[in-house]
Amino acid sequence: SIRTVVNSKPFYLPITDLGDGLLRVLVMILLIEYLKPTILIIDDIETTFNIITLKKFIKYILTYPSIKQIVLTTQSIETLLAISEFRIRGVNVMILNMSSDNILHYNLLTLEDALDYLEKGLDIRILPVGAVYGSR
Repeated sequence: SIRTVVNSKPFYLPITDLGDGLLRVLVMILLIEYLKPTILIIDDIETTFNIITLKKFIKYILTYPSIKQIVLTTQSIETLLAISEFRIRGVNVMILNMSSDNILHYNLLTLEDALDYLEKGLDIRILPVGAVYGSR
């Protein structure tokens, strides 16, 4: 069970009463606490969390002392916007696209450039390969 305090009294919530998303968060936090990784890689992070939990988890991993590099994959613009709220320096966004002849192509953008494209109404997930519109 998970212990919390309600009205100055301890309250215990059975883990089985947590939703699937919160159970996944709990498992990931326990793994991070146990393993103390220096590199953290999470695929399709938006499938695990709702946006509020995602923001709290991002804050947690950004401040975790042993983590030096974080790689997150997503197909969600909302996830990218959530990450941008933390004003992290040095964030890159890599957009991967598979061509019809099975060649993997990519665009590499700074987070600031990705946000500029979004602000202009461009969906960065479908930028043509090698497309760079303007410069900072």
